[in-house]
Amino acid sequence: MRIERAAVLAAAARLLASRPGASMAEIAAAAGLSRASLHRLFPGRQALIEAIGALAAQHVQAAIASVQQADDRSVPAALERLTEAIVPLVHEFAFLSRQAHPGGAGAAVDGQPREIDAAILELFRRGQAAGSLRLDLPPAWLLHAYRGLLFGVASAALAGEIAPRDAARLVLSTLLHGAACVPEAR
Repeated sequence: MRIERAAVLAAAARLLASRPGASMAEIAAAAGLSRASLHRLFPGRQALIEAIGALAAQHVQAAIASVQQADDRSVPAALERLTEAIVPLVHEFAFLSRQAHPGGAGAAVDGQPREIDAAILELFRRGQAAGSLRLDLPPAWLLHAYRGLLFGVASAALAGEIAPRDAARLVLSTLLHGAACVPEAR
């Protein structure tokens, strides 16, 4: 029997999304493997978490590449498409934000690859240059705010406080318009 690494990672991610503290034995059972078979693929929990993190990064990079290929002139439209693609990934992989990540050469402080950060920063810079995003907010702050909104919406959806179908709209509305009431035009 050939063990499909991708299927094991998918099963592990699904379980850990709902139960971040699941044991390796529980993860093996969810993947339909013995614990020994799981350990042959991933020698320990940290190796499994790192593999899931790499998978999550690949999915996010694919979403970013899709937005870049579309070459939207409108940064808000590009952010909308990116957010709609990333929100399901954040729901699936949100547990990673609570895991310890080693600070490897290709990782940012929180374990997110620098290439992802650079692409999103470039999108924010482009929006500022085009006049669709405020110039008084540093692009790095916009990146941190965006990440915070993405993980906040995942937590709120997991807690049942918002409907998952509203997640992308909530992230975009808060990022682009804030929480202030806009006076009605007279």
